[in-house]
Amino acid sequence: MPIKLEGSCHCGTVHFSVLSSTPIAYQLCICSICRKVGGVGGSINLSAHTCTLQITQGKDNIG
Repeated sequence: MPIKLEGSCHCGTVHFSVLSSTPIAYQLCICSICRKVGGVGGSINLSAHTCTLQITQGKDNIG
């Protein structure tokens, strides 16, 4: 049974929801690529069904 994940950007302007069927729906990656792209000690990656992605707030602020 899929679980619903909800999140937002740091400032809270954009909110989203997505469904995931994996036992652990997110992971912290600290490889050199994720550290460089994220500009911090790593990045958090979600494993979810892209067709279920919904922007629930702030869609006009993306782009």
